[in-house]
Amino acid sequence: MQLQQIKVFFNSELLNPILLVFGEEDFFIDTAFSQVTEFIKKREIDDFDVTIVNGSDTTEDFIVSTCLSYPFISPQKLVVVKHFELLTLLGMPKKKSDPTPAFLTYLSNPNPSTCLIIFTNDKKLWGYSKSLRSKKETKLPYPYFQISQSFDWVEYQKISESSIPKWLSETSKQFGFELTPEASEGLLHQIGTNVRELHNELMKISTYSKDKKTVTYNDVAEIVGMSREYSVLEFTKAFNEKNGAKASEILFRLLEHDKIELLLVGSLTRSVLQIWSLKEAQLENRPFNEQLEVSGINRYFFDEYRVAASKYSLKELDQMIIDLTDIDTALKSTTKNSKILFLEFFSKHLPNQL
Repeated sequence: MQLQQIKVFFNSELLNPILLVFGEEDFFIDTAFSQVTEFIKKREIDDFDVTIVNGSDTTEDFIVSTCLSYPFISPQKLVVVKHFELLTLLGMPKKKSDPTPAFLTYLSNPNPSTCLIIFTNDKKLWGYSKSLRSKKETKLPYPYFQISQSFDWVEYQKISESSIPKWLSETSKQFGFELTPEASEGLLHQIGTNVRELHNELMKISTYSKDKKTVTYNDVAEIVGMSREYSVLEFTKAFNEKNGAKASEILFRLLEHDKIELLLVGSLTRSVLQIWSLKEAQLENRPFNEQLEVSGINRYFFDEYRVAASKYSLKELDQMIIDLTDIDTALKSTTKNSKILFLEFFSKHLPNQL
């Protein structure tokens, strides 16, 4: 059975025999593993009844034999396998004369006194839950298919760009504070959309915000260490306004800092994609709430992006996305001066504003 969150699995007094955890968002996989260790402490499961192994350092026979043994002190034994995709498994029998894999035999009759939790980074599983929702026929490889059909599993899919602001808002509340819309947007533009890095910054804000219930842009700027006037957010705003002179001024200030170029490209790309999505939704006469949803634009900044959408055509925005992709590739693979790359981009798309 598919679970939305791993914490649902731990609600029962006696855990189900097998849980498979996978997905593209590795931060959530790591968080899920932390929840397993927290569960062990909370239930006070004896060390003798906990086995945690890495797939590259163990064998199929060891896992099966460990699962078949009964708990020493605790009501249930817990066996956790990380990087299960690195485990060498005996393949599925192709002929009757072929030996039956020990793990397949175990899946047919697992020990109820053992809970086996499998973590895997196998890319073949990514998007499985999405394919089920779309009713697309997808068969996972052995042994994942057999597990998915008979036991619990959870997939942590990568969060879409448009869903990041909502995740940021919900996660900040878990830390005990709310970000103002401007603070949230500023953090996204300054840090990017990597959930692990954003989570780390929220931890930092939680530590240094002095128990504030509402965290403002100025609070974020002070804690994260960014200038309000010369920030990635202000740089993106200037570009959205087609203010090439201001965008260039902020750009040169920002490029004084190391390793900022890729963040600038990512922030610009995110903004252009949001404008593109908004413009397309407007052309399709979608309702206001749908325009917000498909674009991922915070309601607080809607007027700013609505004006930006009126300044650019879809054709211009398409070309910008192509050019920003080229800049991203050039920054990662060549030593071409970043200032030149950005100025070429500005002169092409804001020719009368520099």
